Amino acid sequence: MLIARVTVWFSLRVRGIGNTDMSDTNTNELFDAHYYATGCGAIPYARNEAWMALFNTVATGIVTKIAPTSVLDAGCAIGLLVEQLRGRGVDAEGVDISTYAISQVHEQVRPFVRVGSVAEPFARHYDLIVCIEVLEHMPRAEAERAVANFCAHSADILFSSSPDDYQETTHFNVNPPEYWAEIFAQHGFFRDVDFDASFITPWAVRFRRRSEPCARIVRDYERSLKERLKEARDLRTLNNEQRTHIRELEQQCAYVERQLSRHERDVDDAAHIDELERQHAQLLEQLRGKDDDVADLQHRVLQLEHAFAIAQQQRDLLRRATQFDRQVDAPLSGRLHDSYAYTHHLEAELARRDQHITWLEGVIRSFEQGRVMTFMRRLLRRGPILPPVTPPPPPEEQPLLDQDPAARYARWIAAHEPAAATLQTQRSMIQQFPLRPLLTLLTPVYNPPVAALEALVASIQAQTYEHWEWCVADASTDPTITQLLHRYATADRRIKLRTLSHNAGISANSNAALEQATGEFVLLLDHDDTLAPESLFQVVQTINAHPAADVIYYDEDKLSEDGALRHSPWFKPARCSPDLMLSTNYLMHATFRRTLVDRVGGFVQQAEGAQDWDLALRCLEQTQAIYHIPRILYHWRQVPGSAARDANAKPWALAGQEYALRSHLQRLGVADATLQRRSPSDLRIVWPTYGRLVSIIIPNRDQPALLRACISSILHHTSYPAYEIIIIDNASTDPRTLAYYAELQAHEHIRIVAFQESFNWSRANNLGAAHAHGDLLLFLNNDTEVRDSTWLEELVGWAERPEVGLVGCRLVRPNGTTQHAGMSLGLAGHASSLFDGAVTPLYGPFGSSEWYRNLLALTGACMLTRREVFTAVGGFDQRYRVGYSDITFSLAVHDQGLRVVYTPHTTLLHHEGASRGLQVPAVDVLRATFELLPRIATGDPYYSPNLSPIECLPAVAEPQGETWPIRMAQIMANFNLIYQPTPEHMQMFAQRLANLPPRRPQMPDALPRLLLCSHELSLSGGPLILVELARFLVAQGYMVTIVAAKSGALEPLVAASGSRLLIVPDLYNNALSAALVMRDYDLVLCNTIFAFRAIHAAHMLGLPCLWWIHEAQVGRTLVEQEVSVAAALNLANDLIFPTATTAALYADCLQRPLPAPLPNGVSLPKLERTMLDSPTQRLTIVVPATIEPRKGQDCFVAALQNLPAPLRHTFDLYFIGVPLDHTFYLALRRDLAGWDNVYFTGLLSRDETLNYLAHADIFVLPSRDEVLPLTLLEAMAYAKAILVTDVGGITEAVRHGQEALVVPSEDPVALAAELELLLRQPALRMRLGSAARLRYEQCFTFEQFAAAMQERIKLLSSHEV
Repeated sequence: MLIARVTVWFSLRVRGIGNTDMSDTNTNELFDAHYYATGCGAIPYARNEAWMALFNTVATGIVTKIAPTSVLDAGCAIGLLVEQLRGRGVDAEGVDISTYAISQVHEQVRPFVRVGSVAEPFARHYDLIVCIEVLEHMPRAEAERAVANFCAHSADILFSSSPDDYQETTHFNVNPPEYWAEIFAQHGFFRDVDFDASFITPWAVRFRRRSEPCARIVRDYERSLKERLKEARDLRTLNNEQRTHIRELEQQCAYVERQLSRHERDVDDAAHIDELERQHAQLLEQLRGKDDDVADLQHRVLQLEHAFAIAQQQRDLLRRATQFDRQVDAPLSGRLHDSYAYTHHLEAELARRDQHITWLEGVIRSFEQGRVMTFMRRLLRRGPILPPVTPPPPPEEQPLLDQDPAARYARWIAAHEPAAATLQTQRSMIQQFPLRPLLTLLTPVYNPPVAALEALVASIQAQTYEHWEWCVADASTDPTITQLLHRYATADRRIKLRTLSHNAGISANSNAALEQATGEFVLLLDHDDTLAPESLFQVVQTINAHPAADVIYYDEDKLSEDGALRHSPWFKPARCSPDLMLSTNYLMHATFRRTLVDRVGGFVQQAEGAQDWDLALRCLEQTQAIYHIPRILYHWRQVPGSAARDANAKPWALAGQEYALRSHLQRLGVADATLQRRSPSDLRIVWPTYGRLVSIIIPNRDQPALLRACISSILHHTSYPAYEIIIIDNASTDPRTLAYYAELQAHEHIRIVAFQESFNWSRANNLGAAHAHGDLLLFLNNDTEVRDSTWLEELVGWAERPEVGLVGCRLVRPNGTTQHAGMSLGLAGHASSLFDGAVTPLYGPFGSSEWYRNLLALTGACMLTRREVFTAVGGFDQRYRVGYSDITFSLAVHDQGLRVVYTPHTTLLHHEGASRGLQVPAVDVLRATFELLPRIATGDPYYSPNLSPIECLPAVAEPQGETWPIRMAQIMANFNLIYQPTPEHMQMFAQRLANLPPRRPQMPDALPRLLLCSHELSLSGGPLILVELARFLVAQGYMVTIVAAKSGALEPLVAASGSRLLIVPDLYNNALSAALVMRDYDLVLCNTIFAFRAIHAAHMLGLPCLWWIHEAQVGRTLVEQEVSVAAALNLANDLIFPTATTAALYADCLQRPLPAPLPNGVSLPKLERTMLDSPTQRLTIVVPATIEPRKGQDCFVAALQNLPAPLRHTFDLYFIGVPLDHTFYLALRRDLAGWDNVYFTGLLSRDETLNYLAHADIFVLPSRDEVLPLTLLEAMAYAKAILVTDVGGITEAVRHGQEALVVPSEDPVALAAELELLLRQPALRMRLGSAARLRYEQCFTFEQFAAAMQERIKLLSSHEV
């Protein structure tokens, strides 16, 4: 059925269009009657049977699978889909650009379609927008506008666009599915991976708005992949069973065939033949059954292939979504960077599944080619059993448990709340508490449901801490309630009941209950709510931890009316949040010290309905000894008329709320602040402003359109009069930008300050602050736009409060989703924006997006502070180039004891990342990790640990979900700052960083403390020279430490050099480890290209750093593969290359002139004159190099084969070095079989190697890749005849015919010819050796190298880094 439907679609649609739309003025000339008759395939596009059947199928799929109430067919053509949907009761409409097409719409549908462009805004919002084969007919820009239009008018889009039909003349914009997925992802829409839209076209997709982080999308993808894996496992098991059975049948069939053949020739017994034929027939019948089984097996293979194709589409979308997240989440929101590595893991899994499918197909085809199947096809006259590919029916949609907040909360409860054994342990622990205060539970009672009151009493009496009293003031008119309370009070002396003559209101009744209280602390408890069994225990435990506590509050949730369901938890901030108290009473149901309650006057009648809010505000004014318990200890029942069910259920309480807040403001001394109520549940404080000048500081580089929109919005939508605009121009070159600057010169309160350095957000804003005249500094991105006229008054009013140090506001994207509503430290990485992606207002386990918040951090895209605060904290940290300095600035302000405030009552538009993109340098990431990791591990005090540390839309934490160490490990791996990190790594580093001693400063006038870093301490060239350099520097008075990732044979030489030795295994694999080692030194020298992570660490610490790079093509390849390596080249303060050729390999990566090369130098020890293990006195040839393809020993072996036969045994040849490639080494041994004058020495000590070299006649180095090998310099020092290839910097050390014979790399013929000359001509060997020695003395002695290196160290240490 599906194949038939796809075939029809291809014949009808793919060679033309069905639904059309273009924004060209000549559209009617294109899509006229002739086009619809001839341009849409073999069948004219009209109300005929084929097209009606097709859209009947599409409409049925939409209604049964999606069930929308309202639908827009964007590009409806002649309205067939609108007609079908309206016939099914759907409020369907259509729009199409073709006047002719709309004129052909059926008269019953005509009122619901119109002529228009799908790129122009629609008049209403729809449950679903359908766009089938339309956008490929539109120019790209118009098509992208159309996508934006769809996303603005629906949260659900069914979309199809031909991915490969380039022949149709009106297809101007044919693109693959991943292109459209990327465009939709930019608007927050992602593929619904569980929805099969192939009832439209094979490439059709359902895009839905998703506000979850990218990790959630990955999880959906993983679930889909898991289903495919299970199918593959089942199929493999079935296949194995079938193979075994078929093998048995093949054996039986072969036996029967042999028997038949023999008996047909030799046996005339008819009965016996009949029996054999009967057996044969039975086997054939069994094989027919197996044939069906195999066909079924093949069908399942094809199903798996189809599912695999779908998974590949999902992967492609996910990769695009991940790339988009990496572009739009700065700095490093939780959804970018983890997902990238995980996506590649999933790709590998898909590849393995593909291989498995290929194997299964091979198995089945082998069955076809076997004797049994061949015989069966011959008998049955059938073809192969492999059928055409038929996609399986779409899978049924399965709801995800994780997507249900109630289910997630239930899992959280199961993981976090105490079991019966724990509660019993609490009872025994009470006796160990030094403080066991009497706790008073305070409850005014007025006609609650009997069941609710009974549940309340049961929860009190179930407390594990039993030293309590319950003071009840009963004003009920229901005698059942009064009688019930009397029974309770009679049975339990801890219950103090006061029966009131009338109901005087909550405040008066609460005061009546309070008059009975004798406890040290008072807990506010409503008459229809319940307590968790451990509530009082946790309160008393907190009192023992903090004996001076005055207020203790805790988290709470809601209880269904019947008490059967707990839901809607509210996880409150741990830190006192006085400005949050202006939006909501997060201290309701808290525990207060009774003397404090008495001192502030108890409950006030004027605040009726908000009397607990008023009490909390008055207590907050008197104490800072406020502590939070991050546990759900209070259950707020949702009964009719309760605020737990409806926040607006008590309209009479609104006046009480306003009284409480106004009274609070008056007591704070800001009586001129006004209170505005925007809705029953939304109060706003309007703070007074005093006309102080605001300097709006906007960094900019080109981007004239963005800047113009930003400046124009400020000029036209700002009612606050006292402001100036300072544009910090970062070397703009676009003529349009410069022309716009000229326009702005006419504005007397706009100034442009030149900033001619490489981009540094922190430095640019600090420069702007230095040029600012205002007392208030507003830092604003150039990709923002003002949306309401009082925006600046709102921010200024907060910033002028002396207790506030920094204020920010809501930022929204063009698609209306929230980009910033304050930031939480450690959320989805280092820090991320709260409510990111939300379409506000939103209420959840963190409360409302519409509340004021006290926070640790705000985004620098829009933040306002006073100049004195900015100066006190030292401005923005200029060590951060792009990201994180807004976070560290916020933290510095908070650490000054000032509040960081988010206000939701003004909103700016933010084209996030439009100015510069969202690329953050790896060194910024490393610095932020080094400085923020201990704080992240401690937790953001304004964000609950019970909330997900990954999801920016606040959600209950999954008990087994991703944690901050996992996310931080992913980020460090994504930036290649740690190789294969683990969460345990991040936790360990957080502890180490939290306990770091102060950094030891350099002593005045002392030589710098030097740290020389090496990847190893083997006898290879780099480490050898490094150890020799350490010896030299120690002799010059330096304090030198050598740190290496691996120990080795050089350790005794390190000890003899007078240097300290450290072995740090992850020195080059972990930038944090490198930083911890480096922090007590004054200058760092790093050896090899693989030190790039250590270079990041040194730069992060502000240490002068020399990077000594030996690698040629290996290093260049690494630079091309890893962004962090290329970045490190420009972070090192000085680069040391042994040769100009090597330096030139990296020239295009450097943002500075190429440094002059500093060639290696060697010094040779005195050697004992020992003889080589040679049985003859023939010439000696040495090839000292590790045995691997890069060193070219195979080319030299080929050259030996080209020598004349008489010369082949005139020398002894020694390959000196350890095999690094064992296969390569074995191949060499095979090629040299029969050569009795060739020896492989294996690994030798340096003295042994030099001994061979000293006694050699000819030195050969046939390498494919080199820089300036140490062995070459040693051969020159020993005056040896040298034969080398022309790779790397070798030709800078020796010249052909002067100091050596030089041949092209990988030319064994030339190598053999030059070797023959050396073997035959002793005078040539002598001349070359003497010249090589002279060249060594002129250029390559160790003393020359060490002196030059010391000069580089002196120069670097004298400059400020």
